[in-house]
Amino acid sequence: FKHGICNDKPAFICISIHLTGNEVECSVENSYCPKAKSDKSGSGIGISNLKKQLSIIYPNRHKFEQFCNADKHSSILRITL
Repeated sequence: FKHGICNDKPAFICISIHLTGNEVECSVENSYCPKAKSDKSGSGIGISNLKKQLSIIYPNRHKFEQFCNADKHSSILRITL
């Protein structure tokens, strides 16, 4: 899990992990505070690397989705055990 803070509004993160039968679901919601274009911190390859690692470790046994709106970023990972 990676999470930052917002300088101009309250930041939050909510993590939920559930096991149902042979499927584990991890849901993460956090405040969305996009970086300024001038902010060059971080490489910006985290999600791409995550997707590659999931494909290697859980081939054809996972589903990763992410959504974003003006205030919140949400990610859901489902893995069939």
